[in-house]
Amino acid sequence: MKILVVANMYPSEKDPVYGTFIKVFHDDIKRRNTAGSTNLCTIRGRRFGAVSKLVTYISYYLRLCGHLLFSRYDLIYVHTITFPTPALLLASVFRNLPLVFNVHGDDVLPSNRFKKLLKKMSAPLLAKARMVVAPSEYFRNVLQNEFPWLDKNRIFVSPSGGIKKLFFSVKEPSPLAGRALRLGYVSRIDSGKGWELFVELVRILYKKGIDCEATIIGRGSQTHLLEKCIAESGVAHKIQYLGAKAPEELPQYYKEMDLFVFPSSLNESLGLVGIEAMAACTPVVASNMAGPKGYITDGVNGYLFKPGDVDSLASCVLKYIALTDEQRSVMAKNAYRLALDFESEKVAGELFERMSVASGRSPD
Repeated sequence: MKILVVANMYPSEKDPVYGTFIKVFHDDIKRRNTAGSTNLCTIRGRRFGAVSKLVTYISYYLRLCGHLLFSRYDLIYVHTITFPTPALLLASVFRNLPLVFNVHGDDVLPSNRFKKLLKKMSAPLLAKARMVVAPSEYFRNVLQNEFPWLDKNRIFVSPSGGIKKLFFSVKEPSPLAGRALRLGYVSRIDSGKGWELFVELVRILYKKGIDCEATIIGRGSQTHLLEKCIAESGVAHKIQYLGAKAPEELPQYYKEMDLFVFPSSLNESLGLVGIEAMAACTPVVASNMAGPKGYITDGVNGYLFKPGDVDSLASCVLKYIALTDEQRSVMAKNAYRLALDFESEKVAGELFERMSVASGRSPD
């Protein structure tokens, strides 16, 4: 197959965790598409400031239109239904485009007027798409609620590239007696991601006399606010902020955590970082909503807390501390078994087969 992968986000050297799942997808599909070609049209890393964003998107649209109008593809795999829409609409006037859309997050539940407009504009393209990929059963339902006319037989659930084998490791939780509880947070440092809740959690535990060590990994538009919040929290000596880390570095950090905290209050379409942690036998404490609600069973492989409620979050952590070593071992194994269903080789293989069907070709 000749495939074009389209996305407005992709990792860069300065921003190695931004759009990681798109890189994982591209690498996996390219490795399978040995008899064909897999091209990429993306924006690498984030841009800050109106002028920088404008220049970047003008360049992006010109490059994308060049691909769409002057090259022929068996499939055009688009990782959003919002930002590439203007170029796709223009090209569709001149050509019948073999589109596959991967929808997630505020593609379908837009956070501002501009994205709402792009969502509305994308409807004719979505209606003609050969396949629509949703990252979870939760988001399949969201998609059908937002676009009730969409043929459900064309919606395929595939969890955002899955989890690479390097994230998987079997471990026995070490006893908590005589040492600090190790808590971890990996995410963008942006509004709604819950980083402030995580800092407050550490403060509450410290006030209760519970020794803990917290690690925060990530970077974003609110990094400066996070650093200020840590400095003023009274527990800065208990929190290690490491900034962004390359994907291949993350498994080691997940393995060192007792609990992974996923306090996002956004409509996370899947929440892949939670499953990455589970692959390292690390249970997850997450907001009881959206994607994480679909893979966390409260008290079995992690805990679910009331979104935005730090006392509810702290209560879950206290429940974990109260477990026996044997009970914590069972929870860790349950987390690992859940993650196996998201292993990237399995996920990518199933998706590539469906893409081949959508293109009208047999797998290469």
